[in-house]
Amino acid sequence: SFAGKAVDGLPSIKKMASSDSKSLQVSAAFPGKVGSGFTEVAVRRKPQYVLTATSSPVISTRAGLSGVFRKPGEVHSCKIATTRGRRLRIRDVSRSKGAPALIAMLVQNDVGRELASLRRGGTVGSELLWTVKGDGEFTLLLSELNGRGGSEFAYHVEIEEVTPGFELTAELDSSILPQNGYALLKVTAKRNQYNGPIALNVVGLGDVELRNQVIAEKKNDTRLKIYVPAKMQPGQTRGVEVIGTATVDGQRVERRASTLAANRKQIPQTPFPPSDLNGLIAASIGPEIPDFFGLSLDGGRMYFPRLVGEVYFTVRVKDRANGFKSPVNIRIEDLPPGFSAGGGESPVSRSENNEYRFLLRGPTNLNAQTATVRIVAEASFKGQTKEFELEKVQLAVIDPLQIKAEFVGPLKPGSRGQLKLIARRFVPRAGGDKKEINVQLEALQQYFKVPSTVTIPAGKSETSVEVVVGEKLPSKTVVITAQTIVGGEEVKASGTLAISSQ
Repeated sequence: SFAGKAVDGLPSIKKMASSDSKSLQVSAAFPGKVGSGFTEVAVRRKPQYVLTATSSPVISTRAGLSGVFRKPGEVHSCKIATTRGRRLRIRDVSRSKGAPALIAMLVQNDVGRELASLRRGGTVGSELLWTVKGDGEFTLLLSELNGRGGSEFAYHVEIEEVTPGFELTAELDSSILPQNGYALLKVTAKRNQYNGPIALNVVGLGDVELRNQVIAEKKNDTRLKIYVPAKMQPGQTRGVEVIGTATVDGQRVERRASTLAANRKQIPQTPFPPSDLNGLIAASIGPEIPDFFGLSLDGGRMYFPRLVGEVYFTVRVKDRANGFKSPVNIRIEDLPPGFSAGGGESPVSRSENNEYRFLLRGPTNLNAQTATVRIVAEASFKGQTKEFELEKVQLAVIDPLQIKAEFVGPLKPGSRGQLKLIARRFVPRAGGDKKEINVQLEALQQYFKVPSTVTIPAGKSETSVEVVVGEKLPSKTVVITAQTIVGGEEVKASGTLAISSQ
């Protein structure tokens, strides 16, 4: 039967749906009149109930509720028999079905005490989560949030039990797949009492090759690579879906990735986009565009100071194509166990989206060693998403002190000059050891009149000392050493100094 505006007199009809149907197209006409109309009927595999102002059926914890608030202020109700500890999701999907109603929800016990309620408009006011505190039969009251009524105020509410599993979200609702290349799609999992792997598949492109198609155990996202089938030509468009599956408590769980957030971003004037769009990604085949950006790492290596446990490093975007000004998503891959890098998800202010500063954290009790990591960036330009990678970037665990020395001005036999000593200290963000640094200069005393030890004061990073140049000054390189205390442990560093007569 039909409900809504201007449907009085329409006869009821019967339609059969196949076992795999999601919806049916239905047409209707008034008896004896010219013309007809059509609508879509959703097919669901859970019980459906029609509520009125005078009915109050007992429903299951997995059901759909429909009705029409025919008069202003009308209240519909049903009873839910359930047990303690269950968690129910009651979701208003009326707007996404094209109805104007906004639903207020109220759950009461058998004596009329309020147990849960939702009275909010907008996108945040569409879902009520209720944890059942005891066994019994509870009353769910539904009303129009603003008290409106009339034949057009139809609604649909879905009820389901929240069980261990997951929900998926796809970052985009459209993508250009480059011919002979791949597209990148970030897929995020919202987990509920399930930390295992989630396998992803793409439906709608036929036999397609995928990479990164598993959200790993205890991880919350992956960047799915979708390679374009060779048979597809530029200009072709397909509607595709991302499906995630996992075995949860011995049962197969399947979820389609939602694109609701992407829909709202693309069409912000439609906060409740049609439900048929949710989960559908428009994939168009296009010519591959060349790389439109590159990366560089300040210093060419990542240095990590032992005993300190954290350090900043900077990644820069370079070689931008004309017109590409957007931020770039940068992540650090293959870090050794115990290490993490964060803070560089957004560009540094006023850097024109080109400077990204990361904080690298790791264990403090390490010995000097070297590992290899990857710096991976992705961005979208002209409808395509590209990935750029700095491979085999060295991560060096070092002592938290570096020392270098340089002469100020030319050196001539018998003259006086200045030797500048410069230390680089590594300390935590909150501050740390900046104790005095003792620099050993014995190796210079064969060629200069200079103290054997010079001290860089605590809290400082450099100092200068006067030297008297000897009568004979060869061209050679000597080694100087420095010593300080960090975290209660002695730390030593060495540097080189080039000597030549000028």
